[in-house]
Amino acid sequence: MANYKELEGFSVQTLATDPDSPGWVGSIFYNSTSGTFKTVKPGGVPIGTWSSGGTMNTARYRMMGGAGIQTAGLVVGGYDTGLSSAVESYNGTSWTTSTSFPTTAADIGMTGTATASLAIGGNDPGANTSGVYNFNGTSWTATTSLPSVGARIKAIGTQTAALAATGEADPGQTPTNRTLEFDGTTWTTGGNYPISTNNGGCSGTQTAGFGFGGNSVPRVVAAYYDGTSWTTVTSLNTDKTESMFSGSGTQTNSMIARTTTTEAWNGTSWTEVAELATSRSAGGSFGTTSSMVAAGGVTTTQVANTEEWSAPDVLINTLTTS
Repeated sequence: MANYKELEGFSVQTLATDPDSPGWVGSIFYNSTSGTFKTVKPGGVPIGTWSSGGTMNTARYRMMGGAGIQTAGLVVGGYDTGLSSAVESYNGTSWTTSTSFPTTAADIGMTGTATASLAIGGNDPGANTSGVYNFNGTSWTATTSLPSVGARIKAIGTQTAALAATGEADPGQTPTNRTLEFDGTTWTTGGNYPISTNNGGCSGTQTAGFGFGGNSVPRVVAAYYDGTSWTTVTSLNTDKTESMFSGSGTQTNSMIARTTTTEAWNGTSWTEVAELATSRSAGGSFGTTSSMVAAGGVTTTQVANTEEWSAPDVLINTLTTS
């Protein structure tokens, strides 16, 4: 009878529960609880799924997320019956009303965390704004304004190392290709985005940023930012404007969704993955490509439902003798 240890050079480990760490990928183990041999394969975005989350207190769209993680995130402003100043926080289960935004506004660029977020520009009553605010989880504080008004901006980074790219310069929704960098005190001009656009998705950091999609043709453009200049990379498979996911992921691991279609980026190519249950656009979002929230948005009218994305790090398969 063959000796597995002699043939393979190691013994099969016995575990009471299935492992969930990527470090186990490629392993074979025996699960003593189920009495079965199993293998560990790569998980991540390709096997992720959407499921229902808690319902928002107020149905709205064109509010901004991008700040926080699935169990601690924010959506700010937007439209319900008109422009809103409402702020809601999410704890992974339910939404709670938080301190209102200083003004009623939609299309705000948001980045950071739930307790250290940065809100950039937006559409205030009658005109776009240059206002910028910090949020500490309890209160909003005005900080250095943009050099000029802007809304529908791609916002990436932190309160002290942020990137604000593209957007619109006036209420006429004229798109721009400008890039601005923020150090917590001062705004400086960075390299221009490859096209003038607004309403796109983004992820990464100030020195390793990623922009994708937008409201200007072609709506599939994607580009990397290195802290100085933008370089185009592989385009999206389908048009994505008023995208749901902003600030989720990195240059080599990102997602974007609009209507029901979700695409994942692996640093080389875009792949369609599991679809949203509710077809919508212009919602708010936050989290990572393994654990994300998509909230609100608009179909024929604004909605309040939330969907949560979950992509386990590993895939466990049971070995059979057949």
